[in-house]
Amino acid sequence: MKFVSALTEEEQIALTQLYQTGNSHRQRQRAHGVLLSAQGYSIAQLAELFTAKRDTVSRWLTTWQQTGILGLADAPKSGRPRKVTQEVEAVLLDLLEHPTPALKTVIEAELQKKTSRSRGTR
Repeated sequence: MKFVSALTEEEQIALTQLYQTGNSHRQRQRAHGVLLSAQGYSIAQLAELFTAKRDTVSRWLTTWQQTGILGLADAPKSGRPRKVTQEVEAVLLDLLEHPTPALKTVIEAELQKKTSRSRGTR
């Protein structure tokens, strides 16, 4: 049977925090699985509890043992590149926090400015 070895107090705190406030459901689930494994739950029990395949749960535990808490995060996903740069997003968020009567016009002007700059025209 495969179990996670005893957790240090720091690991326990970090896993509990990740379980409670992780970025994604899958990340929180993995942290919870590691915590339960350290308490003696078997892979079969964890697989049933999380309605996951045994191999999946085993991979969580192996990843934890090899890379620690960073290994519980979701891997980067491929996908379409962002259309809005972080700079434009910051301007938009500022506009939303401080709305003006002509918000749509201001947003369109800002987007046009940023798009012109990225194309090399001013």
